[in-house]
Amino acid sequence: MLPPAVLADIGVGIASSTIYDFLKSFFTAQPSPDREELRQNLASFLSIEGAEIKAEKLIDFLARNGDISITGTTIYATDRITMVSSAGTSFGFGDQSTSETKNTKIDAGEGAFINGQGGAKIVQYEDGSISFHT
Repeated sequence: MLPPAVLADIGVGIASSTIYDFLKSFFTAQPSPDREELRQNLASFLSIEGAEIKAEKLIDFLARNGDISITGTTIYATDRITMVSSAGTSFGFGDQSTSETKNTKIDAGEGAFINGQGGAKIVQYEDGSISFHT
């Protein structure tokens, strides 16, 4: 595994166990990657953990070029929140996370997850409805 100094050099800190797990799997599969290869693989994965995300109108999480994982996070937008995956990507939302608009709320308790992949979508609309698309 690369020493922490190398990870810091490419702008990556080990801030969550999700990133640690990703790096462990990556280095098991490729014991001697170069820095650019590591950077490209890390860029294809976004982990949001323990954050508070707020927007005045809307929030869109679009997993277009890689996967998105949201845990222990509070999300609030007045009108709409969307989580979308593309072909070959996924999103995961849960484990003590909430996604709330002025008229809707998704509350994923400890250990609960909503996952979508390959074009799946969740939309919390301004009118108070929530839709799940595959």
